[in-house]
Amino acid sequence: MGTQAVTARAASRRKRQNTELKIILAGKIGHFLEVNMPVQMVRARELILALGIIFCWSVPCAQAQETPDIFNTTSPPAAEQNTASDGDATGASAEKTATATSPTASRQASTDKPALKMQLSFVDEVAVGKDAQVRARITDPSIGTQDMRNTVQLVGTVKSGEPVEGLVPSSIAWAQIQRTDTAASSQLQNALESRFRISETMPVINSNEMIYAEGDVDGLVTSAMSLMSDDAAVADTPVSSARTAPGGDAGKYKTSGNGQAENSAFKDINIPDPEKETPQLAKAEDVIAETTMGCDILVDLEGGVAKQQSQKLVNGSPQGGCSPNGTNYPLARSYASCQDIVDMNSHKAWASFKRFYVDNGGTNQVVDSECQKDVELVYDIFQKPDECTYEVDLVNNMVFERGKWVYQSKNISSAWNEIEVTGCQRMESSTIPLTETEDGCTPRHDFVAGISHQQTRLYYVEGGQHKMVSECTDSGKTYPHIKNTTACEDLAPTKVQLGLESGNRVVFKQSRIEIMVDDQAVAITDCAPDDSQSTTAFQDAAGCETTFYHYLSSGQSYGAARWKYKFPGEPEIVLSECLQDNDLLYVHQVRVAGYENNDEALVSFPKTEIYIDTPNDKLVVSEAQVREGAAEIPYTFQKNMKVSTGEIFYEDGSCTKMMNQNSVDRYLRGDGISTFDNILGEAESLNQGNGCTTAITWGPDYHDQYQQPTNWQTQNVCGSYSYTDYRNEDHVAQATDYYHCSWTLADGKKTVKRDDGEVIGEVLSNTCKSAPKQFIRSEPNNPSFIRTISWYGGWSYPTLSAVDKSNCATTWGWQ
Repeated sequence: MGTQAVTARAASRRKRQNTELKIILAGKIGHFLEVNMPVQMVRARELILALGIIFCWSVPCAQAQETPDIFNTTSPPAAEQNTASDGDATGASAEKTATATSPTASRQASTDKPALKMQLSFVDEVAVGKDAQVRARITDPSIGTQDMRNTVQLVGTVKSGEPVEGLVPSSIAWAQIQRTDTAASSQLQNALESRFRISETMPVINSNEMIYAEGDVDGLVTSAMSLMSDDAAVADTPVSSARTAPGGDAGKYKTSGNGQAENSAFKDINIPDPEKETPQLAKAEDVIAETTMGCDILVDLEGGVAKQQSQKLVNGSPQGGCSPNGTNYPLARSYASCQDIVDMNSHKAWASFKRFYVDNGGTNQVVDSECQKDVELVYDIFQKPDECTYEVDLVNNMVFERGKWVYQSKNISSAWNEIEVTGCQRMESSTIPLTETEDGCTPRHDFVAGISHQQTRLYYVEGGQHKMVSECTDSGKTYPHIKNTTACEDLAPTKVQLGLESGNRVVFKQSRIEIMVDDQAVAITDCAPDDSQSTTAFQDAAGCETTFYHYLSSGQSYGAARWKYKFPGEPEIVLSECLQDNDLLYVHQVRVAGYENNDEALVSFPKTEIYIDTPNDKLVVSEAQVREGAAEIPYTFQKNMKVSTGEIFYEDGSCTKMMNQNSVDRYLRGDGISTFDNILGEAESLNQGNGCTTAITWGPDYHDQYQQPTNWQTQNVCGSYSYTDYRNEDHVAQATDYYHCSWTLADGKKTVKRDDGEVIGEVLSNTCKSAPKQFIRSEPNNPSFIRTISWYGGWSYPTLSAVDKSNCATTWGWQ
């Protein structure tokens, strides 16, 4: 497919149709130079004013001085800088889109090279507030070559300060460049810098957002071209300066030493100091530049690109025609504004699209005037029965499935989307036969003719479910009527009717009409009375002997009986439970059954119960109670006396047990049996004797012992004994010695506790000691031999009996 020109002149023409600036050089120069340029370059007036050149616009000069520097060739005016520092920036640029604040003083690097400003685009999303490495691509078309801008990216580090009025002051130092194809990198001799403020609540810059960087742009281009010099793919377009005019113009805009813009057309003019000498006119040179203004975008459909064209300018005048300048925009497809192409004959559908490209201003430019068929995105059209009902053909007893013609298409987000082509239509290849059934139908009865007609209807099966398509109609099959007299209950009077004196007492036999369906009897009528078979109900009191109906106000009760009936040759039938029999009348009788006493009023009332005499027993009709009109019976005084209250008390610290007494008047109540004591007040307390119990408790037995020494220093601890000493035959003498001793002991405690649990007095303690057990020390027949306890095999102890302990307690006066 050949190339075609697509007009992209609208924006360019609007720029060129702006008020043209006529710069007239006058005075001592002696001749003038007329240069045509866009109104956006009004900053050039500063150079002209330095030469004493006169400006004249086709609009008032006051308006020209307010014209913004939209080429960004200089730093913002002081008023703009102050506004930015005060946080008054408006729109998304102050809060979300990062914009450089480039004061002249801060954009000077460590070198004396003048600072330039260029536009970048973030490669990745940037989280401001974190010292992180970020990358950006050069989007300014005036910087370097297209190949360089596509291949080289800047690498920088984000730094942020403290928030001020909701905005975070931040900066990025672009100190490194890196190739995207080989990952080769290089450090910049002079880092570029971006300064901006961003919202504290949304401190994120999205990828592809724009930002300006200032600094040594020439040095950046030199380093980038050097980094690309090892690759044969580097474009051979010569780069004489880091920056070209916007839109591809070749008129180079550099900065003067003070950071202000200068045009190369004036680079050879000597600008003297107006206070020292009169400026001399220098020889003017031709200004050769390149511009895209007036040049169409050349669309190459086969190559899939839109080519930017430009033409040569000499002193602002076009020279020659437009030709591609190497800047290409890839063509893309847009399906959003196009409808799919549908062919029902082939049951196919194709997606369609329009081609477009995105220009350097970020605007979509559509290439095709009409939608183009995408032969690769073809979809099969098929019938889908999900939302359609069936079509019923009762003539041929067939059901046809119906479906919508649809196809599955991909939308712009690559998700499958179902497209409906037609509504529900018959699917000839999908049929279902109709079937006859009795389900849901009942026979049609003809009682005059004595027959019933079978009825059926038609259905088809869908998903295991029966779908009915017709009403019930006669099938031609009939059933004869049969009278059944055994399947019905007898028709008897109701309980209400039986209870009435003139009520109905007649019982009838009943019958119904049935038909035989599949050998099963089916009733087609309800049971109805048969006048030819009837009997009369009667009463029977048997089994109702304990059922009575009482009427207290009339002083009567009635017995009860069941209603029954009986047909000849059949068992007796009970019609009702026990109902009142007015022939069984019982008169109420009254008797006293206790009294209700009013001790406060000192009177009694008799309680009476109502009863009847039945054939079996006396039956209480109403329980004993004081009835209306009962006679009042006063109490009878008997005597004044003292009555114990049962309340026990003790005098403080005493074991004397006392009981409270009241002084009362005793009355005999109206029943003649029970008495009532009317308390007049407290009486003298009654002494109940000793209310304490003495408890003597003993601890466990323990032992004590004493062993006499083996020398002469013995002592009488538990007794002595005498023996005859035969050791001196000339002098036989009586000798005395003392026993070794052991005892058994126990500690006793005496506690006096009152019946209410209080301990009276102190708890006494003492130790009870048994009589000693004695061990001989000197052997009588051999006094020289001293028996120690070990001779006895160790200590042994006497028994401390309960009698011994009782004696101790008596001795101590505990009992």
